Amino acid sequence: MTLDNAMPALAVILNEDRLSEAFGESLRADSLRYKPGVSAVARLHDGSGRARWVAAYAPGHTAKLDKLRRRAAMDGAALCSVVAPPSPVLAPTSSAASPSPPLAEGGQVLTSGPVELDYKLWRPLRKLRAEGFLLPTTVLNYNPSRRLVLSLQHGREPVVTKITVGSASVPPSLLESLAAAGVPVLCQVNPGLPESRHVSYYPWYGQGNLKDGLRDGSSGVGSVRAAGAALAALHAQPLPTSASCRVRAMAAAEAESKLADTAGNLTELVPHLASWLHSAATRIRSALPNGDQPVLLHGDFSSDQILTGPESLRIIDLDRWGSGPAVADLGGFVAEEIAHPSGLPQTDIIAALLDGYTGRVNEPALAAWTAFHLYCRLSEPFRSCSPDWRNQIAQRLECIDGLVP
Repeated sequence: MTLDNAMPALAVILNEDRLSEAFGESLRADSLRYKPGVSAVARLHDGSGRARWVAAYAPGHTAKLDKLRRRAAMDGAALCSVVAPPSPVLAPTSSAASPSPPLAEGGQVLTSGPVELDYKLWRPLRKLRAEGFLLPTTVLNYNPSRRLVLSLQHGREPVVTKITVGSASVPPSLLESLAAAGVPVLCQVNPGLPESRHVSYYPWYGQGNLKDGLRDGSSGVGSVRAAGAALAALHAQPLPTSASCRVRAMAAAEAESKLADTAGNLTELVPHLASWLHSAATRIRSALPNGDQPVLLHGDFSSDQILTGPESLRIIDLDRWGSGPAVADLGGFVAEEIAHPSGLPQTDIIAALLDGYTGRVNEPALAAWTAFHLYCRLSEPFRSCSPDWRNQIAQRLECIDGLVP
């Protein structure tokens, strides 16, 4: 099945074997960002731990490749380009300044480069390097054209460094006020490294996140209960009134817009599921309650947004913070557990979360917000380049049917 006639290279990015053959090394892709008929950009994994990306652009949209080549020449960095035709793959060429290979009939250029040449992160990274940002680093997370998270060895303790395309979305003052009120959040630090509106620094904390702890057995339902209590403490705080804290709303009206956007995007990916997608979105809209008292939301609360330490836990990544019904955060946690099970019984996880939260939760509302968050995660199998991504989307739709029949 051809996904996009203007983007034949997309099928190569989605197929681990074809991608590896194209570049002549063992590769897999994830964190895919795709604009139909325009472009596809993804992270590459080669087993080395390096942060790399791969990109392809449709005819008429290749100006970015020229800019990437100019930047590579300026920085003395290498791009690797191959032609990925539907027939046998041509050998790669690697050069900082050489032009991309000509586009073969029916083929398309695939270009790969290091994170330093990421199209949207290039400017903030180049500025930081110019200011002495040359410490030993370990890549913790990389989402091409969005953000890079590093562990920097600076002094005795590593420093977690988040570099984003836009300005950091969590005001340090918000984190500080939450911590002062007893909410277990991780506050930013100033380690004396280069400053920029694109970068924020955090201390290294604990042994890992709660999701991994549940999977390897180092954490149990007691930690989930503590996470529920931490969320309750967050929700108990007043909404910020400072001009530096712009509060993003998340209520039924905003959720309806998000559902419509998601349905439209997914219909292009899986047109055979269009009717099911729109039916599920309609049922979720009808099930979401209106009029709930807004609270301070995390916005992306899940077990991988909780760091576990020897004595307590810390909430991280409040990038999507805002205001809305408390049950929206709880539904997000449950949806993530459904989409990426920890291995423990889901009923035990949910019971522990609600027990720790202690607040009264309306079960139909929890089911509706869980369905909403699961719907918003429908494209994850595609974005992670899973070989079975179409079937996985259908399986998640089946879960949604069970939540909002």
